[in-house]
Amino acid sequence: MCWNERPGRFGLNIRLVPYTWARDIHVALVCTSSCLLAWWGLLAFCAWQDPFWSPTADLNVLLGVVGMGAALGALIVEGTLEPQSKSWWKKGILVAGPGALLATHLGAGLGAILTTKFVPGAAADFAAAPLLSALKYAFLSFVFSGLFFGLWMAWWRKASYPFYVTVGLCCGLASAMVWHLVAGILDLYHASAFAAVTWGASFGLLAWGVPRRLYAGWIRVLSGSRFGWRVRVDGETDGSSEIVVGHYSRGLNLWLPAEEGVRELHLSVAVDNAKHYTARGMSLYPTVVKRSMEKVDLRFDPARPAPLETPLKSGDQVIVGDGQAQTVLEFVMLPRKEES
Repeated sequence: MCWNERPGRFGLNIRLVPYTWARDIHVALVCTSSCLLAWWGLLAFCAWQDPFWSPTADLNVLLGVVGMGAALGALIVEGTLEPQSKSWWKKGILVAGPGALLATHLGAGLGAILTTKFVPGAAADFAAAPLLSALKYAFLSFVFSGLFFGLWMAWWRKASYPFYVTVGLCCGLASAMVWHLVAGILDLYHASAFAAVTWGASFGLLAWGVPRRLYAGWIRVLSGSRFGWRVRVDGETDGSSEIVVGHYSRGLNLWLPAEEGVRELHLSVAVDNAKHYTARGMSLYPTVVKRSMEKVDLRFDPARPAPLETPLKSGDQVIVGDGQAQTVLEFVMLPRKEES
């Protein structure tokens, strides 16, 4: 396997993310971790070497570093969920991270300048005590840093500017509130850490989610001689597709023995263009979809013009055959590609 095709094994592995609502949290965890590491790196730099900036610029530098951490976290997520080339990684590391640092830092600096111009007494207060945690002195820095961060990420990802600007503003506002609250309860050291965590979590939750296109519906066998066998419902490309389960000797997607309660053409599972999965009964013999607190009988009714069908969700079981000879199938959402 060449380097460009190797699946990601750090950051976020699609094979470890179940297809539930919790999959969106995984992206936020990666972005939060990268922001926290960026904050720790800034502290390590300040401990190793005295800061070369003035105390009044501490917040601007902090926000710039946190923005870089969020951008690199998004880069790790995107690069590990889907294989990317070496040139993509180089461009991302050398452009996305430093660009986010510069953009966020400039936004925070602009906010600080506007604060000294429009907030009464701000210039004199900063001159007397540079380390101020009052929200009125830092609010515009957080807001404009989020604005510039959103503009940069929209440009970098070639995505919607209004969407990413809104996400960036939410990151700035949420971080500002947490920073001010923790600074009042504890100190600025912990406030900066919590602000970094809030920024990464907000960005990961609002701007990112594991793409649905990376998953596909699978039918796997849970009983009988073909236990563990599975087939994918989705085709190689996006769009509608259908598979047929039965024991007919030719042309079936999933062949099962007749002595295990399966008829020639027993069940079909289809997916439409909107990624909605449906099970259809094709046999007069028992076919039951079993899910939490519900059972749906899909036995074919000759009096009806079309087969009975029901939507499928990940985890639903399909029981074909009667009590003496039957096979249990399960519909699950798994990564689209198998790992070799």
